[in-house]
Amino acid sequence: MSIFAKRLGWCLFAFALSMAGLGYAGTDMERTFQSPPVTARPWAYWWWLNSNVTREGITRDLEEMNRQGIQGVMVFNAGCGDSPQGPKFLSPEWNALFKFALSEASRLGMEASVNLCDGWDSGGPWIPAEAADKKLTWSEMQVDGPQSVSQALPMPPTVDNFYRDVTVLAIREKASRPVQPAVIRGSSAVGGYCDEKNWAPADLADGDTNTIWRAAVGPAPGFPAWIDYVYSEPLSASAIFLAGGKDSGPQDCALQTSDDGASFKTICSWTMSKGESKRVEFPETKAKVYRLVVQSAYTPDVQLAEMWVLRKGDEPALRPSIKHW
Repeated sequence: MSIFAKRLGWCLFAFALSMAGLGYAGTDMERTFQSPPVTARPWAYWWWLNSNVTREGITRDLEEMNRQGIQGVMVFNAGCGDSPQGPKFLSPEWNALFKFALSEASRLGMEASVNLCDGWDSGGPWIPAEAADKKLTWSEMQVDGPQSVSQALPMPPTVDNFYRDVTVLAIREKASRPVQPAVIRGSSAVGGYCDEKNWAPADLADGDTNTIWRAAVGPAPGFPAWIDYVYSEPLSASAIFLAGGKDSGPQDCALQTSDDGASFKTICSWTMSKGESKRVEFPETKAKVYRLVVQSAYTPDVQLAEMWVLRKGDEPALRPSIKHW
């Protein structure tokens, strides 16, 4: 017999002795296994999406869970864009619904608890913005130097109109750094969990080839898909750089320009291989809007990782951006 088998045998023997000491000898343990006590029954998360619940729904949910042998529930109030909005978390109306849920759980011999937050962040409606959870947000602006500059920075994203300045950083860029577009907009984007834009057009100019823009597919919008790079001032460019997603990417492409964002003219067109990174040169052109048009792709959606419109001497900015600090 191997050492492992000997040790396993002793473990099982010790376990049998301990069960016998607790009164679980033979048939008693088998009977308890076949019909577990109430304390051994499982709990379940009970999602209240956007607090969209009713007294009738509470009763039906609990009765069905009780019928399935669920002993306890953890109420998890969470926001989600696909569900109608109910009463605010911990408001008088919400508290009344939760109190009713507790009484119904008690009636059914069940237990109930609640997640200590609305969604993923702790807090409640009585907490002022100054004391609430916070995150760092940022905006970026490129300026040519050396010169003295007095210009307002773009406003970073805010939540509930709460914002406080922390610092301004000036970082010397390489002369070959491309101009960051003021606005990036696309024909569409694929939504993620609760419609978060996990594959947003802005990811095309973040320097990170692991993030991608994915266009929505289907009869509308379908192909062609397009991306606009809008600049604060007309930009003189002579090349475009594209990095396709891994084992995917665009296939038949064209570059268009516009001065007003309404009427466009085609500058050049080309074809890309699957997963390819490619620099396409064209006669120097000055425009305020540069549009990439994708007529076809290697997957049902486009899956493009990076896109840079380049001046003479520019090189693609393929490094993690400020969001990775």
